[in-house]
Amino acid sequence: MQLRSPWLQYLSLNAVYLGTSFMWNMLHPIVLPLLLLNYGSEQTKNTRLGILTFAGYILGMVVQPLAGALSDRTRHVLGRRRPWVLYGSLAAIASLLLLNVASSFWMLAAAYLLLQITSNAVIGPCHGLIPDALPEGRRGLAIGLRNLLDMAGIIGAACCAGFLARTAGADAPVGLLLAAGLLAGTMLLTTFGSRLARAPARPAEAAAAVRSVGEVRELLQVDLRQHVGYWRLLASRFWLLLATSLLLSFGLYYIQDSLRLEDPAGAVSNLMLAIGIPMALVVVPAGILSERWGRRGLSLVGCGLLAVCVVLLSVARSVATIRALGLLAGVGMGTFVSVNWAWATDLAPLDQAGKYLGLANLTTAGTSALGRLMGPVIDLVNAWHENVGYQLVFVVAAAAVMTALYQTLRIPETRGPVDTEGVLVRASPGRAFPTRGKR
Repeated sequence: MQLRSPWLQYLSLNAVYLGTSFMWNMLHPIVLPLLLLNYGSEQTKNTRLGILTFAGYILGMVVQPLAGALSDRTRHVLGRRRPWVLYGSLAAIASLLLLNVASSFWMLAAAYLLLQITSNAVIGPCHGLIPDALPEGRRGLAIGLRNLLDMAGIIGAACCAGFLARTAGADAPVGLLLAAGLLAGTMLLTTFGSRLARAPARPAEAAAAVRSVGEVRELLQVDLRQHVGYWRLLASRFWLLLATSLLLSFGLYYIQDSLRLEDPAGAVSNLMLAIGIPMALVVVPAGILSERWGRRGLSLVGCGLLAVCVVLLSVARSVATIRALGLLAGVGMGTFVSVNWAWATDLAPLDQAGKYLGLANLTTAGTSALGRLMGPVIDLVNAWHENVGYQLVFVVAAAAVMTALYQTLRIPETRGPVDTEGVLVRASPGRAFPTRGKR
Protein backbone atom coordinates (compact mmCIF):
# COMPACT_ATOMS: atom_id res chain seq x y z
CA MET A 1 0.00 0.00 0.00
CA GLN A 2 1.33 3.48 -0.87
CA LEU A 3 0.34 6.96 0.21
CA ARG A 4 -2.12 8.68 -2.17
CA SER A 5 0.31 11.45 -2.97
CA PRO A 6 3.53 10.23 -4.62
CA TRP A 7 5.35 13.23 -3.17
CA LEU A 8 4.37 12.26 0.37
CA GLN A 9 5.56 8.74 -0.34
CA TYR A 10 8.86 10.02 -1.71
CA LEU A 11 9.28 12.34 1.28
CA SER A 12 8.61 9.64 3.85
CA LEU A 13 10.98 7.19 2.12
CA ASN A 14 13.79 9.75 2.24
CA ALA A 15 13.09 11.82 5.38
CA VAL A 16 15.73 10.20 7.57
CA TYR A 17 18.43 11.33 5.11
CA LEU A 18 17.63 14.91 6.15
CA GLY A 19 18.24 14.07 9.81
CA THR A 20 21.51 12.22 9.21
CA SER A 21 22.78 14.85 6.76
CA PHE A 22 22.12 17.66 9.24
CA MET A 23 23.78 15.66 12.00
CA TRP A 24 27.01 14.85 10.14
CA ASN A 25 27.30 18.28 8.51
CA MET A 26 26.92 19.92 11.89
CA LEU A 27 29.37 17.51 13.52
CA HIS A 28 32.23 16.97 11.06
CA PRO A 29 33.05 20.41 9.61
CA ILE A 30 32.41 22.47 12.74
CA VAL A 31 31.39 20.83 16.05
CA LEU A 32 33.95 18.02 16.22
CA PRO A 33 36.94 20.22 15.24
CA LEU A 34 35.89 22.73 17.89
CA LEU A 35 35.51 20.03 20.55
CA LEU A 36 38.91 18.54 19.73
CA LEU A 37 40.63 21.88 20.29
CA ASN A 38 40.03 21.25 24.00
CA TYR A 39 42.31 18.19 23.97
CA GLY A 40 45.99 18.27 22.99
CA SER A 41 48.29 20.82 21.39
CA GLU A 42 47.60 23.24 18.57
CA GLN A 43 50.34 21.65 16.42
CA THR A 44 48.63 18.22 16.37
CA LYS A 45 44.99 19.26 15.90
CA ASN A 46 44.82 17.96 12.31
CA THR A 47 46.26 14.64 13.47
CA ARG A 48 43.67 14.21 16.25
CA LEU A 49 40.81 15.08 13.92
CA GLY A 50 42.17 12.88 11.14
CA ILE A 51 42.84 9.74 13.18
CA LEU A 52 39.55 9.82 15.11
CA THR A 53 37.40 10.36 12.05
CA PHE A 54 39.43 7.78 10.09
CA ALA A 55 38.56 5.15 12.71
CA GLY A 56 34.90 6.18 12.58
CA TYR A 57 34.68 5.89 8.81
CA ILE A 58 36.36 2.49 8.84
CA LEU A 59 33.59 1.32 11.18
CA GLY A 60 31.02 2.83 8.82
CA MET A 61 32.52 0.96 5.88
CA VAL A 62 31.88 -2.33 7.68
CA VAL A 63 28.57 -1.59 9.38
CA GLN A 64 26.63 0.02 6.53
CA PRO A 65 26.87 -2.76 3.91
CA LEU A 66 26.49 -5.41 6.62
CA ALA A 67 23.32 -3.77 7.92
CA GLY A 68 22.05 -3.39 4.35
CA ALA A 69 22.68 -7.07 3.64
CA LEU A 70 21.03 -8.16 6.88
CA SER A 71 18.01 -5.98 6.09
CA ASP A 72 17.58 -7.92 2.83
CA ARG A 73 16.76 -10.94 5.01
CA THR A 74 14.91 -9.17 7.82
CA ARG A 75 11.28 -10.15 8.52
CA HIS A 76 9.38 -7.74 10.76
CA VAL A 77 5.94 -6.23 11.05
CA LEU A 78 7.42 -2.94 9.77
CA GLY A 79 9.03 -4.64 6.78
CA ARG A 80 12.67 -5.25 5.91
CA ARG A 81 14.21 -1.80 6.26
CA ARG A 82 12.17 0.26 8.72
CA PRO A 83 13.02 -1.66 11.91
CA TRP A 84 16.65 -0.73 11.28
CA VAL A 85 15.64 2.91 10.84
CA LEU A 86 13.69 2.94 14.10
CA TYR A 87 16.07 1.16 16.44
CA GLY A 88 19.26 2.44 14.83
CA SER A 89 18.08 6.05 15.06
CA LEU A 90 17.21 5.68 18.73
CA ALA A 91 20.70 4.35 19.40
CA ALA A 92 22.23 7.20 17.36
CA ILE A 93 20.30 9.78 19.40
CA ALA A 94 21.65 8.20 22.59
CA SER A 95 25.18 8.46 21.12
CA LEU A 96 24.69 12.16 20.39
CA LEU A 97 23.60 12.78 23.96
CA LEU A 98 26.69 10.92 25.22
CA LEU A 99 28.88 13.02 22.95
CA ASN A 100 27.23 16.11 24.40
CA VAL A 101 28.30 15.30 27.95
CA ALA A 102 31.79 13.94 27.16
CA SER A 103 34.37 15.24 29.63
CA SER A 104 37.55 13.70 28.19
CA PHE A 105 39.06 12.86 24.83
CA TRP A 106 38.49 9.14 25.29
CA MET A 107 34.85 9.62 26.27
CA LEU A 108 34.36 11.86 23.25
CA ALA A 109 36.07 9.29 21.01
CA ALA A 110 33.91 6.44 22.32
CA ALA A 111 30.69 8.42 21.78
CA TYR A 112 31.76 9.41 18.27
CA LEU A 113 32.61 5.83 17.25
CA LEU A 114 29.32 4.57 18.69
CA LEU A 115 27.51 7.23 16.64
CA GLN A 116 29.25 5.99 13.50
CA ILE A 117 28.09 2.43 14.18
CA THR A 118 24.48 3.29 14.96
CA SER A 119 23.92 5.84 12.19
CA ASN A 120 25.39 3.55 9.55
CA ALA A 121 23.10 0.77 10.76
CA VAL A 122 20.29 3.14 9.74
CA ILE A 123 21.60 4.30 6.38
CA GLY A 124 22.57 0.88 4.97
CA PRO A 125 19.00 -0.48 5.07
CA CYS A 126 17.59 2.91 3.99
CA HIS A 127 19.33 2.55 0.63
CA GLY A 128 16.97 -0.33 -0.13
CA LEU A 129 13.76 1.59 0.54
CA ILE A 130 13.45 3.20 -2.91
CA PRO A 131 14.18 0.01 -4.92
CA ASP A 132 11.71 -1.84 -2.68
CA ALA A 133 8.92 0.68 -3.11
CA LEU A 134 9.21 2.17 -6.59
CA PRO A 135 9.56 0.86 -10.16
CA GLU A 136 12.58 1.94 -12.18
CA GLY A 137 10.84 4.67 -14.14
CA ARG A 138 9.91 6.55 -10.94
CA ARG A 139 13.19 6.28 -9.08
CA GLY A 140 14.97 9.25 -10.67
CA LEU A 141 12.56 11.75 -9.08
CA ALA A 142 12.60 9.99 -5.71
CA ILE A 143 16.39 9.86 -5.68
CA GLY A 144 16.50 13.52 -6.68
CA LEU A 145 14.33 14.32 -3.65
CA ARG A 146 16.61 12.21 -1.46
CA ASN A 147 19.60 14.25 -2.63
CA LEU A 148 17.60 17.45 -2.11
CA LEU A 149 17.03 16.45 1.51
CA ASP A 150 20.75 15.73 1.85
CA MET A 151 21.44 19.24 0.61
CA ALA A 152 18.79 20.68 2.93
CA GLY A 153 20.69 19.03 5.79
CA ILE A 154 23.89 20.78 4.69
CA ILE A 155 22.14 24.14 4.40
CA GLY A 156 20.34 23.72 7.72
CA ALA A 157 23.55 22.74 9.50
CA ALA A 158 25.39 25.71 7.98
CA CYS A 159 22.65 28.16 9.01
CA CYS A 160 22.46 26.81 12.55
CA ALA A 161 26.25 26.70 12.95
CA GLY A 162 26.59 30.24 11.67
CA PHE A 163 23.86 31.48 14.03
CA LEU A 164 25.43 29.71 17.00
CA ALA A 165 28.88 31.05 16.11
CA ARG A 166 27.52 34.62 16.10
CA THR A 167 25.33 34.36 19.20
CA ALA A 168 26.85 31.67 21.40
CA GLY A 169 30.48 31.38 20.42
CA ALA A 170 29.99 28.25 18.29
CA ASP A 171 28.08 26.43 21.02
CA ALA A 172 28.78 22.79 20.17
CA PRO A 173 26.40 21.23 22.75
CA VAL A 174 23.42 23.18 21.37
CA GLY A 175 24.31 21.99 17.87
CA LEU A 176 24.34 18.37 19.00
CA LEU A 177 20.94 18.73 20.68
CA LEU A 178 19.48 20.23 17.51
CA ALA A 179 20.88 17.29 15.53
CA ALA A 180 19.33 14.79 17.94
CA GLY A 181 15.91 16.46 17.71
CA LEU A 182 15.86 16.58 13.91
CA LEU A 183 17.04 12.97 13.64
CA ALA A 184 14.21 11.88 15.92
CA GLY A 185 11.56 13.66 13.85
CA THR A 186 12.76 12.40 10.48
CA MET A 187 13.16 8.87 11.83
CA LEU A 188 9.51 8.84 12.88
CA LEU A 189 8.39 10.06 9.45
CA THR A 190 10.35 7.40 7.58
CA THR A 191 9.40 4.61 9.98
CA PHE A 192 5.68 5.28 10.25
CA GLY A 193 4.94 7.52 7.23
CA SER A 194 6.15 5.32 4.38
CA ARG A 195 3.96 2.49 3.15
CA LEU A 196 5.67 -0.62 1.83
CA ALA A 197 4.55 -4.18 1.26
CA ARG A 198 4.96 -5.98 4.55
CA ALA A 199 6.62 -9.35 4.39
CA PRO A 200 5.21 -11.86 6.86
CA ALA A 201 7.65 -13.48 9.22
CA ARG A 202 8.72 -16.94 8.12
CA PRO A 203 10.75 -19.06 10.53
CA ALA A 204 13.05 -20.54 7.86
CA GLU A 205 14.03 -17.10 6.52
CA ALA A 206 14.37 -15.63 9.98
CA ALA A 207 16.72 -18.44 10.92
CA ALA A 208 18.79 -17.77 7.81
CA ALA A 209 19.13 -14.13 8.83
CA VAL A 210 20.33 -15.12 12.30
CA ARG A 211 22.87 -17.57 10.92
CA SER A 212 24.20 -14.91 8.56
CA VAL A 213 25.53 -12.86 11.47
CA GLY A 214 28.19 -15.51 11.92
CA GLU A 215 28.79 -15.75 8.16
CA VAL A 216 29.73 -12.18 7.28
CA ARG A 217 32.02 -13.12 4.41
CA GLU A 218 29.35 -15.18 2.70
CA LEU A 219 26.70 -12.56 3.32
CA LEU A 220 28.78 -9.80 1.75
CA GLN A 221 30.05 -11.89 -1.15
CA VAL A 222 29.66 -10.08 -4.46
CA ASP A 223 30.13 -11.02 -8.09
CA LEU A 224 32.74 -8.66 -9.55
CA ARG A 225 32.61 -10.08 -13.07
CA GLN A 226 28.85 -9.97 -13.47
CA HIS A 227 28.52 -6.36 -12.33
CA VAL A 228 31.63 -4.68 -13.80
CA GLY A 229 29.72 -1.49 -14.61
CA TYR A 230 28.63 -1.14 -11.00
CA TRP A 231 32.21 -1.37 -9.72
CA ARG A 232 33.40 1.18 -12.25
CA LEU A 233 30.65 3.49 -11.04
CA LEU A 234 31.81 3.01 -7.46
CA ALA A 235 35.37 3.78 -8.56
CA SER A 236 34.31 7.09 -10.12
CA ARG A 237 32.33 7.91 -6.99
CA PHE A 238 35.32 7.02 -4.81
CA TRP A 239 37.74 9.39 -6.51
CA LEU A 240 35.40 12.35 -6.75
CA LEU A 241 34.26 12.06 -3.14
CA LEU A 242 37.90 11.71 -2.07
CA ALA A 243 38.58 15.12 -3.57
CA THR A 244 35.66 16.77 -1.78
CA SER A 245 36.50 14.98 1.48
CA LEU A 246 40.08 16.26 1.36
CA LEU A 247 38.95 19.84 0.85
CA LEU A 248 36.17 19.87 3.46
CA SER A 249 37.71 17.76 6.23
CA PHE A 250 40.28 20.33 7.31
CA GLY A 251 38.51 23.43 6.04
CA LEU A 252 38.10 25.03 9.46
CA TYR A 253 41.78 24.65 10.29
CA TYR A 254 42.82 25.81 6.78
CA ILE A 255 40.74 28.98 7.06
CA GLN A 256 42.06 29.55 10.58
CA ASP A 257 45.74 29.02 9.74
CA SER A 258 46.07 30.24 6.12
CA LEU A 259 43.45 32.99 5.89
CA ARG A 260 43.75 33.87 9.61
CA LEU A 261 40.12 34.83 10.08
CA GLU A 262 38.82 35.65 13.54
CA ASP A 263 35.66 33.57 13.05
CA PRO A 264 36.68 30.39 11.16
CA ALA A 265 33.51 28.55 12.24
CA GLY A 266 31.34 31.30 10.76
CA ALA A 267 33.41 31.26 7.56
CA VAL A 268 32.98 27.50 7.24
CA SER A 269 29.23 27.80 7.72
CA ASN A 270 29.09 30.47 4.98
CA LEU A 271 31.11 28.24 2.66
CA MET A 272 28.78 25.31 3.37
CA LEU A 273 25.85 27.54 2.41
CA ALA A 274 27.61 28.57 -0.79
CA ILE A 275 28.03 24.90 -1.70
CA GLY A 276 24.75 23.59 -0.33
CA ILE A 277 22.29 26.02 -1.93
CA PRO A 278 23.26 25.35 -5.58
CA MET A 279 23.47 21.65 -4.80
CA ALA A 280 19.91 21.76 -3.51
CA LEU A 281 18.77 23.58 -6.64
CA VAL A 282 20.27 21.11 -9.11
CA VAL A 283 19.86 17.65 -7.55
CA VAL A 284 16.21 17.14 -8.50
CA PRO A 285 16.47 18.55 -12.07
CA ALA A 286 19.67 16.53 -12.61
CA GLY A 287 17.98 13.30 -11.51
CA ILE A 288 15.01 13.95 -13.79
CA LEU A 289 17.07 15.02 -16.81
CA SER A 290 19.35 12.01 -16.50
CA GLU A 291 16.34 9.79 -17.18
CA ARG A 292 16.01 11.36 -20.64
CA TRP A 293 19.50 12.55 -21.51
CA GLY A 294 21.47 9.69 -19.97
CA ARG A 295 23.62 9.38 -16.85
CA ARG A 296 27.11 9.69 -18.31
CA GLY A 297 26.98 13.13 -19.89
CA LEU A 298 25.64 14.88 -16.80
CA SER A 299 28.14 13.05 -14.60
CA LEU A 300 30.99 14.30 -16.80
CA VAL A 301 29.67 17.86 -16.49
CA GLY A 302 29.75 17.53 -12.70
CA CYS A 303 33.31 16.19 -12.75
CA GLY A 304 34.46 18.98 -15.06
CA LEU A 305 33.05 21.74 -12.89
CA LEU A 306 34.67 20.29 -9.79
CA ALA A 307 38.04 19.97 -11.53
CA VAL A 308 37.95 23.69 -12.39
CA CYS A 309 36.99 24.61 -8.82
CA VAL A 310 39.79 22.58 -7.21
CA VAL A 311 42.43 24.23 -9.40
CA LEU A 312 41.13 27.74 -8.71
CA LEU A 313 40.66 27.13 -4.98
CA SER A 314 44.35 26.29 -4.66
CA VAL A 315 45.24 29.90 -5.54
CA ALA A 316 42.25 31.66 -3.93
CA ARG A 317 43.13 33.82 -0.95
CA SER A 318 39.98 35.82 -0.20
CA VAL A 319 36.77 34.62 1.41
CA ALA A 320 34.71 36.19 -1.40
CA THR A 321 36.61 34.21 -4.06
CA ILE A 322 36.31 30.97 -2.11
CA ARG A 323 32.59 31.54 -1.64
CA ALA A 324 32.11 32.17 -5.38
CA LEU A 325 33.99 28.99 -6.22
CA GLY A 326 31.87 27.19 -3.64
CA LEU A 327 28.76 28.13 -5.64
CA LEU A 328 30.26 26.59 -8.78
CA ALA A 329 31.42 23.52 -6.88
CA GLY A 330 27.90 23.10 -5.51
CA VAL A 331 26.47 22.90 -9.03
CA GLY A 332 29.03 20.30 -10.04
CA MET A 333 28.73 18.25 -6.88
CA GLY A 334 24.93 18.32 -6.88
CA THR A 335 24.80 17.16 -10.49
CA PHE A 336 27.28 14.35 -9.91
CA VAL A 337 25.86 12.89 -6.68
CA SER A 338 22.26 12.94 -7.93
CA VAL A 339 23.00 11.26 -11.24
CA ASN A 340 25.56 8.89 -9.77
CA TRP A 341 23.11 7.47 -7.24
CA ALA A 342 20.39 7.08 -9.86
CA TRP A 343 22.98 5.27 -11.99
CA ALA A 344 23.78 2.99 -9.04
CA THR A 345 20.14 1.93 -8.70
CA ASP A 346 20.15 1.02 -12.40
CA LEU A 347 23.28 -1.11 -12.17
CA ALA A 348 22.75 -2.78 -8.78
CA PRO A 349 20.96 -6.19 -8.87
CA LEU A 350 17.38 -5.63 -7.71
CA ASP A 351 17.16 -8.75 -5.52
CA GLN A 352 20.24 -7.63 -3.54
CA ALA A 353 19.67 -3.88 -3.53
CA GLY A 354 20.27 -3.48 0.20
CA LYS A 355 23.67 -5.17 -0.01
CA TYR A 356 24.93 -3.59 -3.23
CA LEU A 357 23.74 -0.07 -2.47
CA GLY A 358 25.07 -0.48 1.05
CA LEU A 359 28.43 -1.36 -0.47
CA ALA A 360 28.34 2.07 -2.11
CA ASN A 361 29.27 3.31 1.36
CA LEU A 362 32.68 1.76 0.74
CA THR A 363 33.21 4.75 -1.51
CA THR A 364 31.51 7.36 0.68
CA ALA A 365 33.01 6.25 3.99
CA GLY A 366 36.18 4.96 2.34
CA THR A 367 37.02 8.30 0.78
CA SER A 368 36.21 10.11 4.01
CA ALA A 369 38.42 7.70 5.94
CA LEU A 370 41.28 7.99 3.47
CA GLY A 371 40.94 11.75 3.36
CA ARG A 372 41.26 11.94 7.13
CA LEU A 373 44.68 10.27 6.94
CA MET A 374 45.91 13.52 5.42
CA GLY A 375 45.68 15.03 8.92
CA PRO A 376 49.07 13.73 10.14
CA VAL A 377 50.59 14.54 6.72
CA ILE A 378 49.35 18.12 6.92
CA ASP A 379 50.83 18.58 10.40
CA LEU A 380 54.20 17.08 9.34
CA VAL A 381 54.48 19.22 6.19
CA ASN A 382 53.30 22.34 8.00
CA ALA A 383 56.01 21.76 10.62
CA TRP A 384 58.56 21.78 7.77
CA HIS A 385 57.11 24.84 6.01
CA GLU A 386 54.14 26.87 7.22
CA ASN A 387 50.80 25.98 5.55
CA VAL A 388 52.39 24.00 2.69
CA GLY A 389 50.57 20.92 3.99
CA TYR A 390 47.26 22.53 3.04
CA GLN A 391 48.50 23.19 -0.51
CA LEU A 392 49.43 19.52 -0.85
CA VAL A 393 45.77 18.72 -0.21
CA PHE A 394 44.75 20.65 -3.33
CA VAL A 395 47.25 18.76 -5.50
CA VAL A 396 45.92 15.37 -4.37
CA ALA A 397 42.30 16.54 -4.77
CA ALA A 398 42.89 17.68 -8.36
CA ALA A 399 44.41 14.31 -9.28
CA ALA A 400 41.44 12.52 -7.70
CA VAL A 401 38.88 14.50 -9.72
CA MET A 402 40.65 13.74 -12.99
CA THR A 403 40.70 10.04 -12.12
CA ALA A 404 36.95 10.18 -11.41
CA LEU A 405 36.35 11.71 -14.82
CA TYR A 406 38.30 8.91 -16.53
CA GLN A 407 36.38 6.20 -14.66
CA THR A 408 33.05 7.82 -15.55
CA LEU A 409 33.85 7.44 -19.25
CA ARG A 410 34.08 3.66 -18.76
CA ILE A 411 30.65 3.10 -17.14
CA PRO A 412 27.91 1.62 -19.38
CA GLU A 413 25.05 4.02 -20.07
CA THR A 414 21.67 2.90 -18.73
CA ARG A 415 19.39 5.80 -19.60
CA GLY A 416 18.78 8.11 -22.54
CA PRO A 417 17.11 7.92 -25.98
CA VAL A 418 16.03 4.44 -27.04
CA ASP A 419 15.17 2.93 -30.40
CA THR A 420 11.96 1.10 -31.26
CA GLU A 421 13.29 -2.12 -29.70
CA GLY A 422 14.07 -0.46 -26.37
CA VAL A 423 17.85 -0.38 -26.87
CA LEU A 424 19.79 2.73 -25.89
CA VAL A 425 20.86 4.88 -28.81
CA ARG A 426 23.75 6.36 -26.86
CA ALA A 427 25.69 3.45 -25.44
CA SER A 428 29.35 2.73 -24.95
CA PRO A 429 31.30 2.49 -28.23
CA GLY A 430 30.59 -0.78 -29.96
CA ARG A 431 27.98 -1.88 -27.46
CA ALA A 432 24.24 -1.46 -26.89
CA PHE A 433 22.69 -1.83 -23.47
CA PRO A 434 19.02 -2.83 -23.22
CA THR A 435 16.93 -0.80 -20.85
CA ARG A 436 15.75 -2.37 -17.62
CA GLY A 437 11.97 -2.18 -17.25
CA LYS A 438 9.53 0.10 -18.98
CA ARG A 439 10.62 3.49 -20.04
